[in-house]
Amino acid sequence: ARAASELQDLVLATDPEAVANIGMMRFDPGGVNVIPRRAEFTLEVRHLEARVVRQAVDAFARRLEAICVEEGCRAEIELLSWVPPAPMDPSLTETLAQACRELGRPPGKLWSGAGHDAAVLSHHVPAGMLFVPSAAGISHSPRETTSDEHLVLGARALLRAVQHAAASIK
Repeated sequence: ARAASELQDLVLATDPEAVANIGMMRFDPGGVNVIPRRAEFTLEVRHLEARVVRQAVDAFARRLEAICVEEGCRAEIELLSWVPPAPMDPSLTETLAQACRELGRPPGKLWSGAGHDAAVLSHHVPAGMLFVPSAAGISHSPRETTSDEHLVLGARALLRAVQHAAASIK
């Protein structure tokens, strides 16, 4: 619990643009009024640079180990996966931005550290992403919702970008 409560400060001290979250937690036993003998959790750290991700994970691991020494317990750290940051193609990103401008919507830039399909594809082909806003900024949640207006604008921008890309191939 102490390590989890210090996570954001540790990661932001590594780099203010880094983000991290604890995605899953499991306790054994899982009783409401029982101190668990075992706790497991997953940690994900994201940043545009792999070096920063590694530094943040290392800082967290060092702090977790120090807390374990203080509390008289031990930590086992296991790397479950490693997906290197995947920058999007600048030309394709500009094509998407131009499509937004043509529809009267100034494009914004959004860094997404999520493991989208585009991140996998970007290691093989040019990739880009087009985001539409979610109400109240809620994302990756059952409460996520996007207005029909924004969905239609996103589809129109994507169509226009595809048309521009196709025209440039001729």
